[in-house]
Amino acid sequence: MKFAWPPDHLCDNPTPSRTIIPRFQRLYVCFSGCRDSFKLCRPFVGLDGCFLKGPYGGQLLTAIGRDPNEQMLPIAYAVVEAENKESWTWFLSLLQTFKELLPGVDHRFCVRHLYNNFRKKYPSKNLKLLLWKAANATYEVEWVRVMQEIHSISNSAYDHLINIDKKLWSKHAFSGFSRCDVVVNNMSEAFNRVILDMRDKPIITMCEDIRIYLMHRWAIIREKVENQSTDVNPKITKKIEEEAKNSGMWMPLWSVNKVFEVVHLPEKFVVDLDKWYCSCGKWRVSGLPCRHSISCMHYLNLEVHLYVPDCFKKTVYGECYQHSIMPANGPNFWPKLKKIEILPPIRRRAPGRPKKKRNMDANEEKSQSKMSRKYGTVRCTRCGVAGHNKRSCQ
Repeated sequence: MKFAWPPDHLCDNPTPSRTIIPRFQRLYVCFSGCRDSFKLCRPFVGLDGCFLKGPYGGQLLTAIGRDPNEQMLPIAYAVVEAENKESWTWFLSLLQTFKELLPGVDHRFCVRHLYNNFRKKYPSKNLKLLLWKAANATYEVEWVRVMQEIHSISNSAYDHLINIDKKLWSKHAFSGFSRCDVVVNNMSEAFNRVILDMRDKPIITMCEDIRIYLMHRWAIIREKVENQSTDVNPKITKKIEEEAKNSGMWMPLWSVNKVFEVVHLPEKFVVDLDKWYCSCGKWRVSGLPCRHSISCMHYLNLEVHLYVPDCFKKTVYGECYQHSIMPANGPNFWPKLKKIEILPPIRRRAPGRPKKKRNMDANEEKSQSKMSRKYGTVRCTRCGVAGHNKRSCQ
């Protein structure tokens, strides 16, 4: 926990009109159970911030990992006065993953946020589709081809994207070290949704609710792992089955040992099963066999699960959640410390009526509007019937 001391707190003769009592500024939380569980996960951390909805405002900064079953694994979080470089540096110095503090750490942008900035200048639907194709390109030749298509539509849009380091947003340039090919920060967003109601509460109550949620989550997943019958984890199995469905259209042509040329005209790729390699790049980046390599495994009657890394298997999944977040006694057991009183944070009230919901971009608004109509959460103010508004009322 960090306090903000007033300017006069070290003075021999403080200004009479000022208080020298410290004020709450920041709070960092990282449970040993979360930290030790993350040590058994892939080295991939998603960072995000969301606003607190209480009277004092502030931000909650989070660091979220991915467990062996491709689910979110909260590592640490912090309550800070505002989301800025100073507060992020403080948070990440405690987490020890910031580039300025640990040079050489790979970084990625969330392409959803990258596109939200891109679309303000270039709202074309074709450019949107091409940007996402470029982000998901797993080999450089494909990325270059898509970028040339963007260039043919808009020179300035091409210049905008080419000036962003491709290592930050396109799969083909990612290091295969983390065995994770995601280009969006969906795990952090999932955690923000889970704690949505908790962010309305006072800081101590919110932190207690998050601790209880994590403690319960660890226990539930431990039980699921014990009842799991497959060696490869469920979400990973689903991904492999999806790739296997698409492997049927590819023809493996055997060369030597376990080396193949895989064909589906006009495309061809080289696969080497002994090296766990496919020239499409997907196997290298994601750590999971691609459709081209699976077609070769089927040709040689090899089991696909033999080519799945241990980090996606039940053994590591179980070890990951053997660590626990321990229960705690209530406030009546908390020790009374004889220390100086701490003032609450400074109220940070924005102009106008306080908001309970974050501002959504245009794509999110359209999606939410469709869902509201589908499930009847929109109610017409003219006739009172759910499922439409007064503009579409007949």
